[in-house]
Amino acid sequence: MPDLKAAHSRKSYLIPIILSVAVIVLCIFFYASGSVPGFLSPFVSKQSEQFTELYFTDYEEMPKFVEVGRSYPVGFTIVNHENRGEAYEYRATAVEGSLATVLETASLYLNNEEKAERQIVFTPSKTGEKSKLVIELVDRNQEITFTMQSIFQ
Repeated sequence: MPDLKAAHSRKSYLIPIILSVAVIVLCIFFYASGSVPGFLSPFVSKQSEQFTELYFTDYEEMPKFVEVGRSYPVGFTIVNHENRGEAYEYRATAVEGSLATVLETASLYLNNEEKAERQIVFTPSKTGEKSKLVIELVDRNQEITFTMQSIFQ
């Protein structure tokens, strides 16, 4: 007569093994196909971070000392990582001592993952002053600043 206790014991081990294999096969399928069922998406979907990059394009090439009256081109880059198209307004301001001069204000539209390189020209006018160049994304609380020393040549 068959041993019912041993047969029941073997079945109890088979069920978890079969379920584990089924889960592994489903995971491989979803990973390979790149699709996830709707009820699982909150648990496995990758949510990318939304942000905007703003930086001086050739930061290491920017001069630490500038001559009064000489013009310096300065490049900066805006990169959209907001996961949607975005309109940007930027303002470039030169600050010499207590005098702030707006050099340029402009708007542009960038699609997701698109970047724009812009160039402005800065001409220092005061000797001995620390000059600052400020690029600001208006209404975004984001700016970059570069400080240099004005000298007379």
